This record gives sequence, C-alpha cells and structure tokens, in this order.
Amino acid sequence: MLRQSKMQIIIIVVFCFGASVLAGAEKTLPDAFRKAGFNPEAEDSFYFTVASDIHYGRKEARAEKCFPEMLREMTAYSPASAFFVSLGDMISNGSVFFGHRANKKLNETAVRELTNFRTDLSFLGQIPYVLVIGNHETTAPDDFQCELVRSVFPALQPYHSFDVKGVHFIVLNGGHAGYLDDAQTAWLEEDLKQVKKGTNVVFLQHQPVGRLNAEWQMHSILRDKLDHFPGEILILAGHNHTNRWTGWQLPSGKIILEQQLEWSSQNPVHWIFCVQSGQVTARIFRNRQGEFEVYPIKPPAKIETWKKPFEGLPAVAEFYLRTPEFKVHHRKGSDCYYYFFYLKELDGVLDLGKVDRPFDTLRLTTDFVKEKKITIMLSTDGENFIELPVGPFDQDTSTMPLTLPENFRKAKQLFFKLRMSNTNNILGAFALTAEEQ
Repeated sequence: MLRQSKMQIIIIVVFCFGASVLAGAEKTLPDAFRKAGFNPEAEDSFYFTVASDIHYGRKEARAEKCFPEMLREMTAYSPASAFFVSLGDMISNGSVFFGHRANKKLNETAVRELTNFRTDLSFLGQIPYVLVIGNHETTAPDDFQCELVRSVFPALQPYHSFDVKGVHFIVLNGGHAGYLDDAQTAWLEEDLKQVKKGTNVVFLQHQPVGRLNAEWQMHSILRDKLDHFPGEILILAGHNHTNRWTGWQLPSGKIILEQQLEWSSQNPVHWIFCVQSGQVTARIFRNRQGEFEVYPIKPPAKIETWKKPFEGLPAVAEFYLRTPEFKVHHRKGSDCYYYFFYLKELDGVLDLGKVDRPFDTLRLTTDFVKEKKITIMLSTDGENFIELPVGPFDQDTSTMPLTLPENFRKAKQLFFKLRMSNTNNILGAFALTAEEQ
C-alpha cells in the first residue's frame, strides 16, 4: 500500500546500464521525457522515482546532506512523481556487517538514524513513499519481523503489494541475507495467483538475484514462482552500490529484466521509471552531473541464465546449513542463517546415511577463488584426516570441486576441516556429485 509522506513504504529495486543510452544526456527531466516518447500527463501514464542504499550514519558518506537535496529536487519535478521508493539500507548501524547481531547500543544508534531519515522524508511534501527493508535495517540474520524499523515506522509492512494504473508492485523483505521465511513465501505465492492475466509486475527488493554462493534462497524461490508467470516482470534492487542492467533467462525461456541501482549516499543520484498503459516503457538516470540519461526497457545483448545452486551438476546429495545432515562443530566466521561469510575456519560433519547412489566428488559453493591459501581436510571417522588438493574454482557454478579418494566414496559420514588464510570468504553448501561415470 502507498502512504503519504507522513508514513512510509519500503521498496527494493534492481537496475543496470547495459542497454544503450539514447544519444546523450538531457539537461532537464522534461527533455528526457520527450526523448523517451513519454507524456507524464497522459491519463494512462505515471512515473515513479527510486533511490537505494542512502546509508544514514555511514562515516565516509554524506547521506544526511545529499538525501534532503535529492528530495527537494524531486518535489520540483512537474507533474509530480506518483511515489518515491527507497530500496533499503536507509541506515548503516542496524546490523553492521553480514552475520552481525546488534547490541543495545547499536540499536539505539539505528533508531536515531531511522528517526532522522523519517524526519527528512518530510521534504517530499505530498509525494507518497515506499520503503524497502535492507540488511542494515535488520538487527540479526534471523530478524524476520523487523521490529526495530517498525518502532520508528509503525505502519510499515515488511512485505506487501499494491497496484497503480494497471501495474502490480510487489515489495519483498529479503531481510539480512536475501531470505524469505515460510510466511512470506506463502504470501508471495498467493499474491501472484491473484494477479490478473496480462498484468505486468514490478518487484521492489533490496538484494538482487543471481548469486549462487550467498543470498541465494530468495533468488531460488523467485525463479520457481516466476518461471511460468504470464505477465512481464521487472525487478528493481540495490545492495551492490552499482548500476547494472541484466536480462535473466528462466528454464521456460522467459526473460526477466533486473535493474540494480547505484548507491545514493554520496551523490543525489536516482532513477525515474516511466509507465504507460500498464507497462514500464523507459528508465531515466539522474546522474552525478545532474543530467538525465534515457535508457530503453529492453533486454541487453547478453542474457544470463538464472541458475540455482548446483544446477547443471550431476548432484547425488546436497547439504545445506541448518539441515539435520549438516552439523557444525567449530567455526570462525559469521553465521548468516543459511550460509557463512568472513569464514576463516570451519569444522563439521556431513551425514551420508541417506545417500543411496554412487558419488566421487565433493563440491562447495563458495568464492574461494579469491583465497590465496586454502586447506581442506576430510575424514571418514573424525580422527584420521587427509588433506585433499583443491581443484580449480568453477566460475560457472560458483563451486570448488574436490575429487574423493576411493575409500571415501562409500562412507556414511564425511568429517571436514577448512582453513583459509584470510577472512573474506563465503561458504554456502556442500554437494556430492558423480562426475567420473
């Protein structure tokens, strides 16, 4: 639902460049509208403005100065924007880093930042706004209720949908780590069922799709739910602090477009999306020079395949954090609820009791390609460990393959010890695969 500026709504947007700009930047928004062939005053038309990752409270940024400047600029646009969207990370000091659990002092800091953000939203005047929850608005990896944000914005619904002139908008709450809990997943499925045939949908979310080693759970659910959806879909997201325009191909052949947004913490950059007759027809980027770049809504030249973890591999069994078959005994690194970040050490065991097919390789979803030194040791009894050579990182699947010795291929338990030379590492899951047949 949309609220006037005394209330707030959170939206997540994913945007990218990629498709060619239409012949140079324009000095004014009306000139950009004309170049896009868009009449904002037509009865079936409207536009909305979007910014992301504003980050009040970030020391090296200047958000508290440039955000009010941005809003004052938006209120001067004529006709007015239908609504404004913030795609998450309004602040910086809820959960400070991946896997972090905020203490009481940080919670108090986060409330002050949110309160200042809410106060500055008044610069929008009568323009409604939508707020999307980002990872820095949460207090922990398992913070799904977002009570800290709602203490400042009591009317905020962490996830919801609304309609404007024939377009259906879905606001998702990816929380701390790009994760949809069971309640939100069930709600999304029911919401999509209620969308009238032929209606186009815009998703507003903080985390973009595409990763296979982290933040992949929401990504995987969306792919399953959208593969056979009949209407056109546009995803708007932030999180990565860069503009990026991507075309994702689903198993059915359907193409979904996604725009990731540059962060608006150091400069009042933002995007304008033009909608006509129920369809998003153009995107306009207000750049760092204060000019307006016009981009079409069409797939980029290169289309990416929307994959899920271990997809395309001859997987025999998969092991995910917080499932009974994946037990952790020791960890140095951050627990992000369903994957690890900043990982330096990890010991544990995989229960292979239910594996009933031959396997010969162990794969880890990871980003260890950046790691200078990795030691991976395995054992079948938890006492006698051997170090295995680390195979080349598979960029296509974001996995590291380890060929298992013959005596490991019939084991009922697989104990592991991982040691890394630095801490900027991710581990998402394990899989046993049959690659020698």
